[in-house]
Amino acid sequence: KNIILDDAGKHMGTKFAFASTSNTTGNLECVQDAIIASYNGTGTIILDEGATLKNFGGMTAVYVTGSGKLIMKNGSTICDDENFAASNNRNGKHAVYLIGATLEMDEGSSVQNIKNALAINSEGAKVVVNGSIKGIDGKSNPVVRVVKNSEFTLGKTGVIENNTTDSIATAYIQSGSVAHIYGKIIGNKAPAGALYIVTNGGSSYGYLYDGAEIINNESTGKYGVIEVQQGDCTFTMNGGTVSGNKAKAGAIQVRKANAKFIMNGGVVDNNELLLYKNVAHRTFIDTDQVENKVALFKSGIGMDDTFINHAVDIGYKGCVLEAMGRGNIPP
Repeated sequence: KNIILDDAGKHMGTKFAFASTSNTTGNLECVQDAIIASYNGTGTIILDEGATLKNFGGMTAVYVTGSGKLIMKNGSTICDDENFAASNNRNGKHAVYLIGATLEMDEGSSVQNIKNALAINSEGAKVVVNGSIKGIDGKSNPVVRVVKNSEFTLGKTGVIENNTTDSIATAYIQSGSVAHIYGKIIGNKAPAGALYIVTNGGSSYGYLYDGAEIINNESTGKYGVIEVQQGDCTFTMNGGTVSGNKAKAGAIQVRKANAKFIMNGGVVDNNELLLYKNVAHRTFIDTDQVENKVALFKSGIGMDDTFINHAVDIGYKGCVLEAMGRGNIPP
């Protein structure tokens, strides 16, 4: 409580990898796992009011494995300083990394302003977010990664907002994992602006409930704002609102295998489909004279080549055919 732990981006060791418990050769070369860590279910980490972990320089800010738990109370935060984030090219890729563990973010807690890293990486873990995940610049990482039979819940006061990434999605739900959305996903930019639900090891599922909002997000890639792909992956709306989003593939795109969108309630409206086409490339031919002996023919059904042959016979140098509606002409 009321403590600041600041890595200042520093690390000991030269190899960005987690230390191995099975093969310890080379472990001394590895950078530190985290600012704070709990291994194999040995403890609970509580960040109370005023606790701040910032500018992590190793692999993570918090690393929890086994049945361990991280609890973030109101007023706690994991972040980068503004100046640090602007210049940082970090190699550690997880602000919070959970393997088989539990994260509880209370209202008023936050993971924010992190650059070039995931906010939360959940592998076989349980995550409940009633705080905020905001201002993340994930670069080559999704903002939230939920994989390997994880369960992710964005509670009623939970917000994922104003994040950007060049990776696949704001929230990536994969390999038998489930996402329950009661809160808000707002103003994010990613190839899939909000959710990407996919198999790669088991069908995954997303659910939207009354009061939830997925609004004003933008897909910067070829995906829908909510992308549902492969296997029996399903996105189910039991309520909530999907509105004001922008994407080339629409607000919700379902494709491959038996993927499904089920709408039991809620509203999908005022989304914008972004249409793009290639700029026309024309070939220009320089000329220093105009040929006057060019015939113009308007084509019609049943016409033959009589007029064209006649034009050739009387010395015309070329002809222009005006085709029918779709560019067709008679045989």
